Amino acid sequence: MRVLYRNKSEQHELTVYDTKKLYGEKGQFRVLEFSNAAVQGAMDLDEPNRMVLEYPRAMVHLMERNDPEFDTVFVVGHGIGTLPTYLSDRQVKVAELDAEVVELSQTFLDMREVLCSSGMVVNY
Repeated sequence: MRVLYRNKSEQHELTVYDTKKLYGEKGQFRVLEFSNAAVQGAMDLDEPNRMVLEYPRAMVHLMERNDPEFDTVFVVGHGIGTLPTYLSDRQVKVAELDAEVVELSQTFLDMREVLCSSGMVVNY
């Protein structure tokens, strides 16, 4: 594991690191982790558009199963921006308490430009 960033923000202890193994899977991964080793998001550096973690895959599955034609999404928690990236053909709004989380996703995870309002709603 190679740590790229570590800081304690107002909301979380934040760590961004690269690893060659994640939950038993081998590859090149970049991970955003919160306090207590809670993985918030992971990017496959060889396939950046692939959803690595089960949680966002399950959320997308439920959205597509319940309404295949949905066109707007509101997400609580930005993490690395997996859902807004995957759902980029739809209107997505994200609420995030910690501005540093959004900054890290842009700096270390190649997220496109994100607009933040004073209420910390991120618009895509």
